[in-house]
Amino acid sequence: MQFTDNVAKKASSEYKVVVSGFARGVDKQALDSAMKHKGQSIIVLPQGITTFASGMKKYYKQIIEGNVLVLSTFHPKSPWAVDLAMARNSIIYGLASEIYAAQSDDKGGTWSGVTDGLKKGRTVFVRMPERNEKCANMTLIEMGANAVDMEGNPIHTTTEHVLPELSCQVVAEPTVSYKADSAEKQIVDLLSKGEYSSKQIIEILHLTEYTPQKVSKILAKIDGIQISKTGKTNKYSLKTTQQSEQLTLSF
Repeated sequence: MQFTDNVAKKASSEYKVVVSGFARGVDKQALDSAMKHKGQSIIVLPQGITTFASGMKKYYKQIIEGNVLVLSTFHPKSPWAVDLAMARNSIIYGLASEIYAAQSDDKGGTWSGVTDGLKKGRTVFVRMPERNEKCANMTLIEMGANAVDMEGNPIHTTTEHVLPELSCQVVAEPTVSYKADSAEKQIVDLLSKGEYSSKQIIEILHLTEYTPQKVSKILAKIDGIQISKTGKTNKYSLKTTQQSEQLTLSF
């Protein structure tokens, strides 16, 4: 909540509009913080516009003054529903030029929105998790999201900064050229950052249509893959530049 308040304050000071979905927690905090810091906000409803009477009443002054815009893409009389809440997420992300994630699990709306944004080359910022914090924020950062501190300012996850307490291993990046589909490219990019089992690859990249066996078959075709064994589990990584000058992938 403090991170959300800080980001809303920063956005308001820079005359940027805060877009949120009016859900309990971070969404509502983003709206209220934007108002507190004299900013502007867009509420994207998971329901019809005429069923939002209590919200219209609560934010009537801000709406009239032009500091809050309430919008809905659903029938005006539609009640709140889970499927509408999920559907309106794409509108929230679509309206934003910058995406900030306070906290994400490895599934759900935040995860889907951020990973989709990364695939589409959107500007995504994710709060750097604290020591021993249980969340998927670090995974998203490893997948390409920009790490930010509690104030929403970018930080660089280099060997100087990162994070002995998070046990992040920094390795030399391989030079890679390939002809592969987007899923295979994601796998290669992920393995350049660390060591993962086929099951972990599926979970991190959200490859729901893949099985561990299919991922293992893909990995078997890639020249330059290292395999280590932990118990009965194979873990995969890419050779560093010290081990392999270039990896060529053909599918």
